[in-house]
Amino acid sequence: MEVKRNVEGFDTSDLAWDAYKIMYKSDCDETMSLCKIFDLSKPDIKAGRKEAFIKSEIKGITKENNKNISVSGDIIFNFSGKDSKNGQGRYDNFRKYIKKIEDEEEKEEYLNKLEICHRMHYSIENCSLMVKQGKLQIAKQSIGNDRGDTFIWALDEYYKGKNELVLNHSTQENCLILKEALKCFEYKKSPSESIYQYCEMFYNIYDKELVDALIYSGSKAINSARRVQEYIELALAFWGMRSKFYYQKKQTIL
Repeated sequence: MEVKRNVEGFDTSDLAWDAYKIMYKSDCDETMSLCKIFDLSKPDIKAGRKEAFIKSEIKGITKENNKNISVSGDIIFNFSGKDSKNGQGRYDNFRKYIKKIEDEEEKEEYLNKLEICHRMHYSIENCSLMVKQGKLQIAKQSIGNDRGDTFIWALDEYYKGKNELVLNHSTQENCLILKEALKCFEYKKSPSESIYQYCEMFYNIYDKELVDALIYSGSKAINSARRVQEYIELALAFWGMRSKFYYQKKQTIL
């Protein structure tokens, strides 16, 4: 695994963008994939960050919004330290909980695993594309302090029509654009199962059991050592699956 730490804008760096071109490349004409929707080969640069716009008109998105919707990079799981630019570093809080574990062997195990997670914060496995319009990334940061599992839970709630937390930071105009974009990724055969298609398209995660575990975890606070341990194990499982997918895909392309 290629690991980068303390890299400003890593999720839109050249290294990350080259990885996106591999991750989101489709090997099947019938598969709905990001590379078919967005022009990942020629990203624009705005405010120092790369973003890719829709290639051509997409059914369900108005002609005007086809020109407006783009994707840019996002850090999925927040394991940054107290020096995090947005002040949402979680590493130090997680470490405090783990330090309370009485069993010394177990404590040492999870302190080591937390260090791995901290190093993985800036890594290809922890980066994905996300719709830029509607301040979806800001919503992710605010709903669960930038927790990947809580964002997946909130998005599942949205697709099931239970709440619209993911729209909380959108202006009236951008809210309509974001709704159209999210509708584009909806699983038409069963809208309530759309989160599985979203995780396949954006995270390269095809394991429904892992997605279900992330949804369940995302609905709960991280307020104990046990919850930190559960969150760490989910992040490691997520990265493991994504790493396998990425490097297998890379081998077929190169």
